[in-house]
Amino acid sequence: MKLYTESKENKFNEKFQIKKEKNPNEKILYMINNNQVIKNLLKKIKKEKLINIISKKNVSKIVSRGLLKSLKFNNIDKSKYNLIIDCAGNNSRLSRSNFESEVYKRSYEEVAVTTIVQHNKSKNDTARQIFLDNEIFALLPISNTKTSIVWSIKKQKKINEIVFRKKINSYINFFLDNAKIISRIECRNLNLLIRKKYYEDRVLLFGDALHLAHPLAGQGFNMILRDLIDLEKIIKNKIYL
Repeated sequence: MKLYTESKENKFNEKFQIKKEKNPNEKILYMINNNQVIKNLLKKIKKEKLINIISKKNVSKIVSRGLLKSLKFNNIDKSKYNLIIDCAGNNSRLSRSNFESEVYKRSYEEVAVTTIVQHNKSKNDTARQIFLDNEIFALLPISNTKTSIVWSIKKQKKINEIVFRKKINSYINFFLDNAKIISRIECRNLNLLIRKKYYEDRVLLFGDALHLAHPLAGQGFNMILRDLIDLEKIIKNKIYL
């Protein structure tokens, strides 16, 4: 990973580099395609007889039934579970109805502008973050010919896509040869969310439903990975109960 500041005329000064001194070939940063991760996870989970994946669209309520927890479905039977893991995101109606009373929320007053660019084949193995005036422009390698762009900017009344395309092109062509935008430009508000209550009875919040962070350096996904490790330890220790 390399960090830069902007000088004049879209020139950039390298300020800091994170690397392994003892073993240069050892990876310290991994870029992961989210769609591929989800596809592989679902494939593995579906092989487990004890786990059911249920769309949040089909669930209207979570209710208690004796020692187990039940999901109340819109139009099908009520099934009982030892553990319900809510991964429906921070805007889920289920999360809000059960855990909204104890939550810390704050807006960063920023918007994340994201897109994917294609470029000439190269050894594309360095993540770059450019610190601009109150903005962070990140180039995150996907493959030797594709790079993901994440641009955190202050909220504006209107997002001008033509202006963004022009700026993105001027930045990326400093680092990548013959780069061009190949996906639509997406924008989403950046917020901080931390729930004081992680679980209730046999319902556990997970992922963005539990905590939401600024995308700087992939903090949110890294927190989820650490949570998965802790969850696996807890289940292994308590499964005999």
